[in-house]
Amino acid sequence: MQEAFGSLTREYKRARALLDGLDDALDEVEKQRRPLFLLQGKKLNRQVRKARVLFQDLEEMAIAYPATPELRELLDDVDRQLDRCDRLEDVLAELVPASVGTAPQTPAIDNLPAIDLFVGREAEIARCLEGLSPQERGWGVVIDGQGGLGKSALALAVAHLCRKEGFFGAYLWVSAKTTYLTARGVQQDILAPTTLDALLDELAQLRGVEIRRLGTTQEKCQHLERALVGTRSLLVLDNLETLTAEERQEVGEFLRRLPRDCKAIVTSRRRSGESAVTVRLDPLPWQTAYELFACLAAKDADVLDVVTQLGESGIQKLYTAAGGSPLALRWTMRLITQKSYSYERVLEMLAQAAMTSDLHGFVFAESLEQLSAQGRQVFSTLALFRAPATLPMLAAASGLPIELVQGACEQLVQLSLAESDPEHAHFHLLPLTSTLAGSRIDDESGLRFAQAWAEFARTYGGDHPADFASYDQLEAEWPNLQSCMVWLQEASSAGYTAIHKRSSLLLIEFIRSLRRFLWFRGYWTELVQIARQGFDVSTASEHWMGAVWSAQCLVWVYGPYARNEPEEAEHWMQRLLYAAGQCGLQEDVDIYRQRWEGLQARARGDLDLAEARLQAVLYFCRTHGTVRQIVTTLNDLGRVRCDLKDFERANECFKQAYALAHALEEQRAICALNLGLVAFHQSDLPLAQRWLQEGQNLALKIHRRDLVAEGQFRMARVLSGLGRKTEAQELAGQALATFERLRHASLEDARALSRRLSDE
Repeated sequence: MQEAFGSLTREYKRARALLDGLDDALDEVEKQRRPLFLLQGKKLNRQVRKARVLFQDLEEMAIAYPATPELRELLDDVDRQLDRCDRLEDVLAELVPASVGTAPQTPAIDNLPAIDLFVGREAEIARCLEGLSPQERGWGVVIDGQGGLGKSALALAVAHLCRKEGFFGAYLWVSAKTTYLTARGVQQDILAPTTLDALLDELAQLRGVEIRRLGTTQEKCQHLERALVGTRSLLVLDNLETLTAEERQEVGEFLRRLPRDCKAIVTSRRRSGESAVTVRLDPLPWQTAYELFACLAAKDADVLDVVTQLGESGIQKLYTAAGGSPLALRWTMRLITQKSYSYERVLEMLAQAAMTSDLHGFVFAESLEQLSAQGRQVFSTLALFRAPATLPMLAAASGLPIELVQGACEQLVQLSLAESDPEHAHFHLLPLTSTLAGSRIDDESGLRFAQAWAEFARTYGGDHPADFASYDQLEAEWPNLQSCMVWLQEASSAGYTAIHKRSSLLLIEFIRSLRRFLWFRGYWTELVQIARQGFDVSTASEHWMGAVWSAQCLVWVYGPYARNEPEEAEHWMQRLLYAAGQCGLQEDVDIYRQRWEGLQARARGDLDLAEARLQAVLYFCRTHGTVRQIVTTLNDLGRVRCDLKDFERANECFKQAYALAHALEEQRAICALNLGLVAFHQSDLPLAQRWLQEGQNLALKIHRRDLVAEGQFRMARVLSGLGRKTEAQELAGQALATFERLRHASLEDARALSRRLSDE
C-alpha cells in the first residue's frame, strides 16, 4: 500500500511541476510582453488544461485508497491546485487579447433548433444552469432518463435560455438520434452521426475546421480542442446512447479536456459517471402534463376539441396510462386528432405493448438490444412486482444468483429501463417499461415468481399466535403478495396443464399461510376471492384439507361476528363439514356442527337452544379441546347471556375466558372488549372504559382491524355517556370507516351512532 501511495505522490509532483513551470513562464512573458507570447499562448493553454486533467484524475484515483491523514492532506492541496488552474486560466484569458492585438473575432456560431413547445421542469432547468456556470469545475451537464421523458427538449430549452442571457459566444447542436416517432410510425434519419468520428466531424464543421482527413480519433479530438480555445462555446450532444461503450468513454475524455470557457450538455438514456452535473429526468408531474395539454389545445383547434370533450378526469386517465411520458402523451394525442383513433382504443394501446410497437420500439429498442440474458430475465420478472423489489426477492423470483441479479439491476438502471431507491436496495419499473416487460412474461417466469412469494408467505405467515409478530413483513410486501395471488388465481383456472396443477397446489399453500393475516389486516374481499377459488381447486384435486382451510375462511367472513350473511355462511359451513368429513375429522365435524347450530339459534332468537348447544360444545372442549377452543366457546356463551340480559352470568363467562387466555392475545382482546360491553350495559362507564381500552390496545398490538374498530365503536358509546362528545365523534368516525371497508355487521349501528353524535 505504501508503494502504491508513492505512485500517487509522484503523479501529484508531476502535475505540480507543470504549474510551477507555467508560473515561471508567465512571469517571464509579463515582463517582456514580446510577440513571442502569441506563439506561446496556445502551448500555455494546453499546459494548464493538461495539469487540470491530471489533478481531476488524481481525485478519482484517490477513491480507491484508504482515507489516511496523508491522503486527506494531499487532496486538500489538489483542491488548492485546481483553484490555481482557475487563476492561471484567467491570467491567460487577459493576456491573449493583448498579444493578439486587432485580430478579427471568430463569428458567432448558432445552429440550435427552434423550440416547439416546452412546459415545466423548472427545478431541472435550474440544476442544468448550475452545472453550466463558470464556478462549476466539471465540463457541464448530463441529462439522463428513460426514453420519451423529454431529455432532448430540456437540453434545447436550457441552451435557448443560455443564448437569451448571453452566457456563451457560440452554440453547437449535434444529435445522434436516428429515429423519430410520428403518428405514421417510427421515421428514420439516415444522416445522423452514429459514430464518434462522425460526431467530431460535425462539431468541427460547425466551427469551420476540417478534420475529416485526420488519421485517428485522438488527432481529431486534439484538433477540435485547439479550435475551441477562447470561443466560449456551448456544445449540446444529443442522444449519445447510439455510440458504442468505448466511444462514449472517449467522448467523456474529450469533454473533460474542453477549454475552461466551454461547456457541454449531453443527453443519454444511459446513466453516466462523468465529471459533470447529472440531471435525472422523471415522468412529468400531473399538473405539468395538464399544462402541456392546455398549451397544445391553445395551438390546435382539434386538440382543443379533444381536451374539452375528455375533461380533466379523462386527460388524467390518459396521463396515468402513458406513465407521465410527454412523448407518449403527444403521440397518443396525434393518433386521436390525425388518425381518428378513439380515446378507448388509445388507452387500450397504452396498456398493451403489442399494440404500441411503434412507441415501445422507439423508446426502448436500443436499450433492450444492449441487455444481457440475465438482464432480460430480471426485466420481465420485475413486471410481476407491484411494489419495488428487493434483491433477495428478485433473485428468488428470477431463479438467478443474487450477484447476477445485482449486476442485471445495475444494467437496467443504467439503461433507464428501471429505477432504484438512493440506497440501490429496491428496484421498480416505470409504467411504460412495465407494460413492455409484462408482454415478455411466460408461464415459467410467473411460476418462479409465485414459488418465491409462497415461500415468503410460509416464512412470515401462519395461524399460530407466535406468527402474528411477523405479519408486518407480509404487510410491507402486500402489493407483491397480491400480485402473486392474482397470478395464481389466473393460472390455476387455466385448464389442466402442468402449470395449472402446480399453481393450484401453490394457491392452496398460499391460503394456508396467509388466511389469518388477511383476516387480521382487513383484506376480507381478497380473502373471499382466493378462498372461493381455493375451495374449487381443492375439491377438484381432492385436496380435502385445502378445502377445509378455504371453507373456514369463508365461514369467518360471512359469519355472525363479521359480515353476518346467514345464507352464505350456511352454504360454506355445510361445505366445511363435508370437507372435514372427507379428511376423517369426525369429532371436529360434530363440534363444528353443534357450535354452528348454537350460533344459528342465537341469530334466530332461540336463546335457550343456543345456550344448550354451546354448553355441550364447552363440555367437549374442556375434555378434548384446546385452550383457544374453550375461550372461543365461553365468549359465544357470554354473548348469548348478554342477549338474555343476564349480565352477571355473561360476566362470569367472559372473566373465565379472560383468565384462560393469558397467553393468547387475540382471545384476550375479544374477552376484554366483551367485558367492557357488559360493564357498559350495567352502566359502569369507568369500568367499561378500562376494559375497552385494554381490548383496543391488544387489538392494536396484533393489528386485528375489525377488533380495533369494534373497540372504537364501543368506546365511542362509553365516552358519549361520559359527556366527551368530541372524542366520541372521532372514534365513531374511525370505526365507521373501517366497518364500511369491511362491510361489517356493525356498520348500520356505527352509522346510527355517528348520526346521533352529529345531531347532539
